[in-house]
Amino acid sequence: MKNLTLFAIAASALPFASANSNRSSKYWFSFGDSYTTTGFNVTGVQPSPSNPFGNPAYPGVNTCGTDSPTWINYVATKFNSSLVQVYNHAYSGATVDAAIVSYGIPEIRSLKQQTDDFLAFDAPGKQYYPGWKSSNSLFSFWIGINDINISYTRNGSYTEFDKVLLNRYFELVQSIYNVGARDFLFLTIPPVERTPFMLTTPVANRTLEHEVIADYNQQLLRKVSSFAASHRDVTVKVYDTRPIFNAVLDHPSNYGIVDAVSYGNGSDVAWCNEYHPSSAFHFQIAKEVAKLIKKYI
Repeated sequence: MKNLTLFAIAASALPFASANSNRSSKYWFSFGDSYTTTGFNVTGVQPSPSNPFGNPAYPGVNTCGTDSPTWINYVATKFNSSLVQVYNHAYSGATVDAAIVSYGIPEIRSLKQQTDDFLAFDAPGKQYYPGWKSSNSLFSFWIGINDINISYTRNGSYTEFDKVLLNRYFELVQSIYNVGARDFLFLTIPPVERTPFMLTTPVANRTLEHEVIADYNQQLLRKVSSFAASHRDVTVKVYDTRPIFNAVLDHPSNYGIVDAVSYGNGSDVAWCNEYHPSSAFHFQIAKEVAKLIKKYI
């Protein structure tokens, strides 16, 4: 194990930096759900030095619309100091594996399907292999929000169920490691019990969801530690999303946000809809993540 970092930092100012075309490209392969997606289609226009996110046109498409950058947009194009080409496999509504938890919509590409896409198109020797190497590529995962949202009220032990989810999660991570991935970033599930949608539900529901999220995150950290310990050639970083979410929601005015519950199209709201952070919120997340992964961007 080269490096394991468990990391969460308070918000602070960080200067913008634009891509430097004189530097070698770095590659970022991202996996996740609507909190990360930009609408990338693996068979569409591919990322390039002049178009680092490929398709669709920057900042892409997400649940907040077509002109609402997410954290990954900001990190790769505003807080970067080198050229970063992003292959963002994240898909809105994704769960770890639809065979375990699913919204029942076949079109949604789970982490399992996103991994299949990566292995079919972006892995060495495949159709769209962009020339990445273990030494210049980052692999990030922000998944589990939908798994918990769908399943937190199910009968039975949520601890045992989270174990099933995370075992499958890291089987997929292993398959990506097997083709050369060595630098990993994992993000924890944020306190989505504080979303406007969840605030309309009974307190008991929010309390239970909070408990399930805490258990999932604890097990995620253990799985990350185990993965790092058994793979001595990897660098693994974890970004705990909970501190920045709670900081923004506890003290919104400190971040230019009007309050913790309003949602819509404004530049001063925390949420774009009942369940998804606004672009202004994503900006705050991006500032913190960028500090953690600065060697890759």
